Amino acid sequence: MANRLASSLASKWKLVQGQTFWKGMLGNPMDETLCQELIRYGQHIQCVVDGFNEVKASRWYGLCTHGKSQLFHKLQMGNTGYTIHKYIYGSTRDRPHLITGTGTTREPHTGWSGYLAMSNDQESLRLGRRDILLAFRGMELSREWSEIDSLLPLPRLYPAKPAVAAGSSSPVLVSDHVASLYTHCYPDEEFGRTCVRDQIVSTLRGLIDANRDGEMSITVAGHSLGAALATLCAYDIVNESVNAAPNGKMIPVTVFAIGGPQVGNYALKVAAEGLQSLRVLTVVNPLDLVTKLPGNALGFVSHIGVLLEVVHTGLAYLKHKPEDIAVHDLQLYLHLIGNKVEPFKYHQLELLNKSADLLVDPIVPPKWWYVRGVDVNVSVDEETGKVCFKLTNVSPSDPEYS
Repeated sequence: MANRLASSLASKWKLVQGQTFWKGMLGNPMDETLCQELIRYGQHIQCVVDGFNEVKASRWYGLCTHGKSQLFHKLQMGNTGYTIHKYIYGSTRDRPHLITGTGTTREPHTGWSGYLAMSNDQESLRLGRRDILLAFRGMELSREWSEIDSLLPLPRLYPAKPAVAAGSSSPVLVSDHVASLYTHCYPDEEFGRTCVRDQIVSTLRGLIDANRDGEMSITVAGHSLGAALATLCAYDIVNESVNAAPNGKMIPVTVFAIGGPQVGNYALKVAAEGLQSLRVLTVVNPLDLVTKLPGNALGFVSHIGVLLEVVHTGLAYLKHKPEDIAVHDLQLYLHLIGNKVEPFKYHQLELLNKSADLLVDPIVPPKWWYVRGVDVNVSVDEETGKVCFKLTNVSPSDPEYS
């Protein structure tokens, strides 16, 4: 089965990446190969969440817990087939309405936002092309959240060159909050001296120029705030022709935006959807409040690109009324995507409790990622790629603890 699907992916990767806007692929059942790919890219996003250093007392609070060469191994991702070429660091502006701590626990202005990776030779053969991947996490620092937002033009990368999406009847406006994370730098911090945009463009151009032969794709994936950042980043890459290959051909750029807030106005939607080499698949749970922010009343449009809706209600193994934040959980989104083919086939039930408390029957502890090695031992089966769990037991009858 795995070999058949791998062969299927290599032959139909352009369809999976949205060449025909996923026509006929999003029903029930969903196209099996697309489902697998969405979950695979989603786990790359999860990798950024899991690798984020959230220990406020740490000297490296807000950065990554592991180096590029060890990240996938340390986070038990198995053989991903990708090599990380660049860590992406986003910087925030000072926002006077936020209280961000004092003394040693004061939040940094710059945090690890994601990574830029590229498929190796073996994985590229499986994929049918060389894939450059940008993965962005959701909000982890309170500085990254803003209840105050407005619509402003995105500053041009190359002001002297015409934009690909030029000619719109109304101005393209984007979230000031998301745009500031994308274009703002904070030179007072070592990792904040260049903005997200500049980090991505320079690395991307180098990888494109170094890989002149064969098919290529650029995939930009994100969850929550990372989904908004992914959409804006991909639009910018195509609008500024950063995706131009040395032979002049435009490399296709695909966004997988999962559970993200609104990014811009209707003119942005028209401009983004009109770009020939850009495809956006927006995954939304209608009961996820984050996807409704900042709000249509402020001039924001509900979504960009093709919409895929997933719903968590009616599943007996999920808690009847999970917390609002749990409805927004990335693993719940991936699970619901998997359910559109066959329940439990491509997403393990235990992963729903990785960072949340969603399962009625606690076959693994709630939020087990945070108690791994204490309440539960976690490993990965090298052959199947499945996560394996073994609950620990502390008992007075155990001589080790008595």
